[in-house]
Amino acid sequence: MKFLFLWLVLIPFHIPAQSVGNQKFIQEIVTIHAVKNGLPEGKVDKIYFRNGIPVAEILKQKFQFQDGKWIAAGNAQLKSLQKSHIIPGRKVLSSIAYKGGYAVGCDEGLYFISTGKKPERIFPQSDKYNWSLKDVSAIVTDSKGRLWVGAEEGVGCLDGKSWKLFTGKEGLPYNKFICAAAGQDGTVWFGTENGVIEVKNDYFKYRYSRRWMPDDHVNDMTVQPDGTLWIATNQGISQITPAVMSLEDKAKIFTKQVEDKHNRMGFVAPSHLKEQFNPESSEVAISDNDGMYTSMYGAANAFRYAASGDLEAKTLAERSFKACKWLVDITHEKGFPARVIIPVDWREPVNEIYSQEANLKHQQGDPMWKNIYPRFPKSKDGKYLWKCDTSSDELAGHFFFYGIYYDLVAKTEEEKKEVREVVGDVMDHLIRHGYKLVDHDGKVTRWGDFSPEYFNSVYGYDQRGLNSMMMLSFLNVAKHVTGDSKYDKEAKILREKYNYHINAMHPKEFFPPENVVPWDNNLCLMSMYGLINYETDPSLS
Repeated sequence: MKFLFLWLVLIPFHIPAQSVGNQKFIQEIVTIHAVKNGLPEGKVDKIYFRNGIPVAEILKQKFQFQDGKWIAAGNAQLKSLQKSHIIPGRKVLSSIAYKGGYAVGCDEGLYFISTGKKPERIFPQSDKYNWSLKDVSAIVTDSKGRLWVGAEEGVGCLDGKSWKLFTGKEGLPYNKFICAAAGQDGTVWFGTENGVIEVKNDYFKYRYSRRWMPDDHVNDMTVQPDGTLWIATNQGISQITPAVMSLEDKAKIFTKQVEDKHNRMGFVAPSHLKEQFNPESSEVAISDNDGMYTSMYGAANAFRYAASGDLEAKTLAERSFKACKWLVDITHEKGFPARVIIPVDWREPVNEIYSQEANLKHQQGDPMWKNIYPRFPKSKDGKYLWKCDTSSDELAGHFFFYGIYYDLVAKTEEEKKEVREVVGDVMDHLIRHGYKLVDHDGKVTRWGDFSPEYFNSVYGYDQRGLNSMMMLSFLNVAKHVTGDSKYDKEAKILREKYNYHINAMHPKEFFPPENVVPWDNNLCLMSMYGLINYETDPSLS
């Protein structure tokens, strides 16, 4: 198992970065057009292109998109919503030219109309379904000449004389259709009352919510030759552009975003928007896990540096290490890592927010909430506040990153010494306190108990699998980085006397449901790295 894990971890270093990092893929980029771009408020009825320029129809007016703005286009004649056809006794919902005539969708049925002939009602049939269609609101022909219809029963595709029919069982996510548009290579888009559906090679992809459009109710769509999709909704227009990029290109975008909007004094931190949906209004904030997020970012850049030699990655990894070490150096006791560091003049009155009264109120709904004050003690130099009650999340991040940084980035003896010191300090704090993180009040933090007595109690029984694995991993990292055999001895005691290695065989909880939480996956994965990668005993690998 150890060798498989190592192979998976180290394989990027045996394959030239160019072979993976520069492989091209399609990344969809969304642009929302609304009032700030010149559109009036209200429903966008139509969207189409005229002379290569996007045209939107809103409130019986035309607007053209030029130079990044939507400009009123006068009182030119509006585009007809659809060609008028008459099907006796039926309400026409959609139509399109098809094989010398028209395919017409109605409230009751799909019809073909040929010149000089009566409308012929069509009943799509496959080996699984036989449909008498209702509410055929969307019809389109794709680039391969196939006819697609969207109706209450589902989606149908007519290729020559053969139908393919799709329902939820075949992957169709929604069936309240409004319109349809054809893209490249046989791709078809369906607009619905709740988002858009892409169909390609009989595979469905669903896009809805503000991630993709300003409103989920789709009124019209059009597709440019380059594959860009324009969607008219009740609250504006969505433009989804397929951009060709590499993984390296995408990584640069994310790195820039982290640096521009998530960097607080070297820590990777949350970003809050002062104005909804406006990234330019972002304001850096704090979280409970600045140390863990910074560790993840530092580890990613350490791997990036090792694989590519990129000096920017080295700089970011070094900055992340300094930030994580600062979390350890600033606190009340050697080896205790803080959650967060902020200036004393931070905009929020954090210790008032976490007053003793507030703590007691918290405990009414959460009896395990720790009543500790101040939750943000002041640093010895009086310039900063640091957040206490540190959790296992933070430790998992620190130990994951320190081993990777030591192996891949720290080259000089001075650099390696810094890593050895901080790893030894944190590990010694845990051992000194019986495998507990002990706060400035002299008591264990809420989520920092790795002791055998805790695991055998009703309070820690459900955590013993993951936390046992984490502690064995921390000891492996400490032995690897410091070279001190005392950490091997401690791990041996935990295995032979308290069965930590047996507990570690079940690191993930699956029952009861409230114990199944996604962040445990992060802690498990990060800790597995140290547990397996640095194990030297073949019988434990």
